Amino acid sequence: MITSSFLYYQEDQKYGGFQYFYFTIVTFSTVGFGDIYAETEIGRAGVILSIISILFILPKLTSNLLYALELKSNYARKSYRKTDLDHIVISGDI
Repeated sequence: MITSSFLYYQEDQKYGGFQYFYFTIVTFSTVGFGDIYAETEIGRAGVILSIISILFILPKLTSNLLYALELKSNYARKSYRKTDLDHIVISGDI
């Protein structure tokens, strides 16, 4: 949102706010269609800084997510108790 807003005001509002948000998502996902691009040098510098910052932020967020998932998984494993009961599978119509 910050990058989209920066580009909206820096690029003389050539496109609408949604189009710059679209550009930001396409750029961060490395698809890069090329239909919308920054034309001014300050706009290009802003895009470069936002790409560099996402390269540092995204791995940290992914690491935090994986850590949270491991905590959930470990908790589920600790509460599981193995029993000697057989499992029954019932299928069909009643």
